[in-house]
Amino acid sequence: SQGHSTLCRTEGLEVTALDGQDASIAILPIHDHQLSHEEPSLSEKTMEASTKDSTTIVSTDSIKPRPSSTAAPSLTERRQLIRQHVQEKVALEDLEKIRLLGEGEFGEVWLVATDILKTKELKHKFALKSQRKEDDNRGSDTLNSIQQEINVMRQIEHRQIVDLIHTYEDEQNIYMLLELIPGGDLWDRIYHDQGDGTWKSGMAEDHAKFYTLVVADTLGYMHHRQIIFRDLKPENIMIDIDGYPMLVDFGFAKYCPDKTFTFCGTPNYVAPEIIMNTGHDRAVDYWALGITIYEMISGENPFYFDGMDQVTLYNAICQDNYYPLSGGNTDVFSASLHDLIEQLLEKDPDRRLGMLAGGMNDILHHSWFQELDLIEVQQKR
Repeated sequence: SQGHSTLCRTEGLEVTALDGQDASIAILPIHDHQLSHEEPSLSEKTMEASTKDSTTIVSTDSIKPRPSSTAAPSLTERRQLIRQHVQEKVALEDLEKIRLLGEGEFGEVWLVATDILKTKELKHKFALKSQRKEDDNRGSDTLNSIQQEINVMRQIEHRQIVDLIHTYEDEQNIYMLLELIPGGDLWDRIYHDQGDGTWKSGMAEDHAKFYTLVVADTLGYMHHRQIIFRDLKPENIMIDIDGYPMLVDFGFAKYCPDKTFTFCGTPNYVAPEIIMNTGHDRAVDYWALGITIYEMISGENPFYFDGMDQVTLYNAICQDNYYPLSGGNTDVFSASLHDLIEQLLEKDPDRRLGMLAGGMNDILHHSWFQELDLIEVQQKR
């Protein structure tokens, strides 16, 4: 393959950088659930309760405020109730570490459980992300970077964005207690270990179409609030209990009302304007969306191939056409798919789809999505 014949992800636990490329943490799959790599139905439930000794451990979805006589509690209300219980009753030492979910350049993520209702009967699972206060990889800006991530997450409330429940700190680390997303990440939906040393990659076009529409709509919510994500990739897209994609890992996200010049992101997904340092804005998220669509369909990166060094990769991103779309489950792809990818991988950010007069609507209402009803998708119907 062009980019994945030497994949080095082991049991979903480690974030390994290829050729010295930067990597960031994602909340990785929980193997207790024995999640299948086969494509599920969009409404498939993938979370099961597990037990440890005589104490039941369940997901936070089970915590619901008592509904009124007129309406069931909303997701926002349930999240607020969970945050309230945790912030009032749960200290850092109350979080029982169960297992390491992932580790990366800046820290690690643990599966933790705690009895937030103090019933001594139920323990609820969360993901605990820890980051070092002093980190040579980040230099003197470490604390500012962590605080920026926390501030951004406190400004957004969206059902397809992981919820920041609480923060803690000790002498060495800052901790972010996050909503647990049980369905693994999009990477695992794209790449399948066949068990014989070979990999199967790519997914059906209709599955990619659904994931893309939800992710694009979620990016539109962020961009409306002038927040850019800057690290969109399959490892940072988790799958929730309903089979919907959710955005995680906001380490590079930033409030950006105009342009910014910080070089950041994962090399295979960075836009030309980041590499050339000409200033960037929300258009970099549309570029990364195009890369992600291409990868979902083909199981390949449109610019990277095995053995390519980072300088050559950056030159290809800035100067070369992307590899013709091929592979995946079929070599026959719709004309509308080709058109969408071509418009998203436009090297001039001012001409990139999403940056024209129609804005995000040009993406959400592109002909590739014609059989999907955006309102129904937003309402999970």
